[in-house]
Amino acid sequence: MASQQQEVLLKDAEPDRQEPQSPSNRPRSTFADVWRKCWGLELTSLLLGVASFVALFALLLDRHDQPAPTNSVVAGVNITLNTVVAILATIGKATLLLAVSECISQLKWTWYLNKHRRLEDLDVFDGASRGAWGGLELLWKINIRQIASLGALLIVVGLPVTPLSQQSVHYDVRSQPIQGQPDTASLLTAISWDDQSTDDGAAIVQGELPQDEESPGTASPPLMMKAAILNGMYAGDTTIDHTQPTCPGGNCTYPHYRSLAICTRSEDVSSHLESERAYGDDSPEVTPDNFNMRKWCLTDSNCLIDDGSNRFNLGSAAKKKTSVPLDFSQSIAFKNSSAPIADVFMIYPASMDKRDEFGASEFLLEWCVQNYTTTVTNGTATTERLDAVSNFSVSDSIDNFTFSSGTLHLYQDYFRNIFQGEAWRGSGISTLYVSSDATQALFQPFNIFGRKDNGKDVTPNQGGGMDQLQKILDNIAVAMTNVMRTNYNKASTTTESTDNSNLRINGTIWIQETYVKVQRAWLAAPFTLLVGSVLFVLGVIISSLSCDHRQRPEVWKSSNLPLLKALEGDLYQEGPSGMKSPRSMKKWAKEVPVKLTRDANGDSWKLVRRWGGEKSENQDDS
Repeated sequence: MASQQQEVLLKDAEPDRQEPQSPSNRPRSTFADVWRKCWGLELTSLLLGVASFVALFALLLDRHDQPAPTNSVVAGVNITLNTVVAILATIGKATLLLAVSECISQLKWTWYLNKHRRLEDLDVFDGASRGAWGGLELLWKINIRQIASLGALLIVVGLPVTPLSQQSVHYDVRSQPIQGQPDTASLLTAISWDDQSTDDGAAIVQGELPQDEESPGTASPPLMMKAAILNGMYAGDTTIDHTQPTCPGGNCTYPHYRSLAICTRSEDVSSHLESERAYGDDSPEVTPDNFNMRKWCLTDSNCLIDDGSNRFNLGSAAKKKTSVPLDFSQSIAFKNSSAPIADVFMIYPASMDKRDEFGASEFLLEWCVQNYTTTVTNGTATTERLDAVSNFSVSDSIDNFTFSSGTLHLYQDYFRNIFQGEAWRGSGISTLYVSSDATQALFQPFNIFGRKDNGKDVTPNQGGGMDQLQKILDNIAVAMTNVMRTNYNKASTTTESTDNSNLRINGTIWIQETYVKVQRAWLAAPFTLLVGSVLFVLGVIISSLSCDHRQRPEVWKSSNLPLLKALEGDLYQEGPSGMKSPRSMKKWAKEVPVKLTRDANGDSWKLVRRWGGEKSENQDDS
């Protein structure tokens, strides 16, 4: 009785043994089974990686050329754009490489499928699934044409993906206009000018007192204009700035604009100088000492007598008439000027060695309509004079730009009086004598005494005479124009519209804005990883499912348990007993070719060693 019960218990304890199904009777895996049992983790990881990199590319595309975002506070922590890029790149890289590494592990089984390979290749595939160094080793040791090489390359490419993604975010600075503040950036421009009297309407006359018909005096500009003229004349090497615009913030631009202005021109007229004896034979002033003395003249009234010390002559080309305006018919270079206020001749020595030769220049100050462009950068205003129009007069205005006839005659008379005089050297040229302040200022560019250039004497032109003269004239013109543009009581100002009550030209205020500039070249690595991973993972999955069920191994991937069951007994007995050093085991594994094949029953897989008597059709092709 006891023995019968024992048999029943032993029979119940034995597991149910079922006859193995033949390969032809095994059901094919559905996509749901594949997702649930085989590739679900890898597909999920692939989808997450794709989503992360798509989000990264979309974020960078959205932020490109946009103002740099301010930090967002998440859980009390400031999160910058670079941090978001790093997070997305890290998640995308980690999830994609997880799927890639599992596919590499799966490919090690197909590597041995029905072909003998070195047993060492198991370790090579395992290393490639774990990091970049293993990936490089696989590329070196395994046939580069194998699909596993693509996975190894992706492992290597994935190493710098995160820092390269952050490197794509570059911050630059640009200027952006401020909208909605049209009147805060502005400048003034004059369209008319009348400078004949003081603010209370009284005319200004300069001369000796008492004034009568014989000495009526000379009309004189107001002090503000006199100060501007003298300031320009005495500025020397300093350049007088144009009217300063209003520019909050220090960076502004303004449209091209026009203003009533004073313009200048200058020409070398040395070719018109004529030389003759200063005193004729019949002159009562002729003496034996001055008999051969020469006189250099441009006109009958503009001459320099070369007595050995007289070095400079300054005089006006205008003749005084009984009625205004002055007569400028003696002008040589500027006969075409329709509204001159000063036309002046200068005679000066040509060089130090050639004391008996002289040169001459003529310069002009005239009314004009000047075109300008003005910008303000970092608080520094830069005004550039463009072309100018000067062919107009009191009776013929240009686009409503006008000046009064009285002002024209006043300036002509004033400049005729101040732009005249002489300069000469005393004994031993140690003392310079000048007859007027204007003479002293205008003589300096042509004062060549004692000036040498590499031991050679210089001429006024070589020494910068004409250039320096033009600078003085420009300073005078700019200073006078500034008075007209900024004096509200005398000048009308406008934006050059038909509404003369508009006093300003409005500009644009610019602020320095930091913006995001995405450097797309740095995204080559993450893009390569994304595309390559999708193709590689899907390719491995499809290939593992498309083969005949009987001809493909199971989806073991990186699991080590199948390896413990796959080695046949002879391999255990032949190899080193126990766990030896990696070097000894690698040496043995290099010499052992194996292949993956089904056992005799067809229901399990074994790694089978190749023996010497086997045919060579399965030679190692790695």
